[in-house]
Amino acid sequence: RAEIDLPPPTLRSFPESAGGSFSLIFDLEQFGGARFGMPRILPLLESTGVRATFFITGFIEQVYPDLIRRIAL
Repeated sequence: RAEIDLPPPTLRSFPESAGGSFSLIFDLEQFGGARFGMPRILPLLESTGVRATFFITGFIEQVYPDLIRRIAL
């Protein structure tokens, strides 16, 4: 199993007065996104309470069923 050494994600703070809203959409159809991206993105989303929408192919679901269960939490 190969691992890629990536720096930890950083959070930027914005003033409360910034307001507004945004949408996060992840199109997960590549092995790299499922294997390397999602383990970094999910804890970041969880720790900040940010919700996102994920589009996942059936093939990725078959290969990474535990990932799909974790996304559903």
